Amino acid sequence: MKQITLLFLFVILSSCSMMTYTNQSKLSNTSKTYIINCAFWDACYAKAEKLCSSGYSLVDKSASLPYSLEVSCK
Repeated sequence: MKQITLLFLFVILSSCSMMTYTNQSKLSNTSKTYIINCAFWDACYAKAEKLCSSGYSLVDKSASLPYSLEVSCK
C-alpha cells in the first residue's frame, strides 16, 4: 500500500510540474510575446523554449505563485 501511495504522489507532482497556461500578445509587428503561468520555474522555462524555438528575451518575471514569465521571441 505504501508503494502505491508513493507512486500516486509522484504521478500527481509530475503532472503539476507540466501544467502551464499561456497567453499570447504582440509586442511589435515582428515579435510574439507570451505570458506563461506555471507551478514550477522549470516548467515555465521549458514552455518558453518550446514556444520560441529561435530563443527569447525575458520581459518580466513574477516571484509569487503561480509563477509567471513574460517572454518575447527572437
